Amino acid sequence: KAGEHTIYVVIADCSPEEASTKNNEANRDITIIGRYGVNLSCANPEKSIPSGGYATYNITVKNTGNMEDAIRFVYPRPLPGEDWSYHLNKDSVELTPGESTEIVLTVADVSDAGLPAGSSCEVEVIGISQGDPTKSDSVLTKTTVGDWNPWNDPDSDGGESITTAELQEAI
Repeated sequence: KAGEHTIYVVIADCSPEEASTKNNEANRDITIIGRYGVNLSCANPEKSIPSGGYATYNITVKNTGNMEDAIRFVYPRPLPGEDWSYHLNKDSVELTPGESTEIVLTVADVSDAGLPAGSSCEVEVIGISQGDPTKSDSVLTKTTVGDWNPWNDPDSDGGESITTAELQEAI
């Protein structure tokens, strides 16, 4: 661990035997320098949602340093009137060296009529070490509105009309 430590060295067994063993002990004060680090990861950073739906992303945050640290999260805030809403369940976490935890990002289509298929929203979450703000990591998520009804497309079996076979497949 970082901080001040004293190392003791004692020579226990000497052959041939010495007249005095006073000089067989030594100590030295040392300081181990603290190191900060952070790692963010997301097992599934790309998701598809139905129009008007939402997705949640579990983001793993790990303290990769050798010091206890608080990790603060930064991400763009949606502007009023935007068609997407997103937020984290925590603004920061405190972690011991090597410890990890999860935070949750929720991204939602909040448009009045629901966004059309293919619309997408990317959100980058950045974790910044408070012990050393030059240490940071980020995760980029992408949420896309999927085509919830592939059976009414111009290139489906019945064109824009849904056929009985497509209806059965949907069921």
